[in-house]
Amino acid sequence: MQNLSTIMVLNVCVGSFIGTDDYIRKKLETKLTDLTIIKNDILKLPNKQIIHQILRLSFSAMINHLQRTTPSSLLSDFVMKFDNLKKDIFRSIIGSDFSELHWKQACFGLEDAGLGYHDVLRTGTCAYVCGIFQNREMLIRLDPNIFHSNIPTIIAFNESCALASLLQYNDFDPTKSWSLESLAQIQDNRIQGYASNRQQRIPYNISYTILLDLLLEKSSLILLEILRELLGI
Repeated sequence: MQNLSTIMVLNVCVGSFIGTDDYIRKKLETKLTDLTIIKNDILKLPNKQIIHQILRLSFSAMINHLQRTTPSSLLSDFVMKFDNLKKDIFRSIIGSDFSELHWKQACFGLEDAGLGYHDVLRTGTCAYVCGIFQNREMLIRLDPNIFHSNIPTIIAFNESCALASLLQYNDFDPTKSWSLESLAQIQDNRIQGYASNRQQRIPYNISYTILLDLLLEKSSLILLEILRELLGI
């Protein structure tokens, strides 16, 4: 009972689920039920524009923290089902079905000719990497060798870093994995020109940087596929 109480307290403190894999998956099932209820309530709204804004600005971001604090291996099924909930809302907005290419475009940011619905399937690994990376100094302070340990969190972090080439080029190459050094370099490049506000910007920029680096190069290819589909070529 004491262990169970400790887990419950930790869940409240960090806003995520801590425990065995089975425990986390069960909690995710409960979370999905709650999200389904929210989706159904959103669909009851009479104004399509309001539904669109809620999907873009609120609902799409409801699992951000989970993705930053939970290994992708435990979240994969949950994220796919959550993505289907988002598709249900989008389907109700446009009043028809749509292809996967159209959904990918809808998930682009507004600046990239999308609707800003956020591609949770592609960014989950990046989110977890960023979540650990942002806390690296505190983790190293606790244990200087922690990033070389076999702690499940660190194992999941290293596995996620190893997917860098797959996310960027659709070709798995473990020699192109992210490292603490390469992530730090990405962050430093991102915040150049913001030196006066450096300390405040660091906790946020690494996530945006990695996602931009990964998604913008791919977005042009996806848009090309969409144009070919529309033109029938």
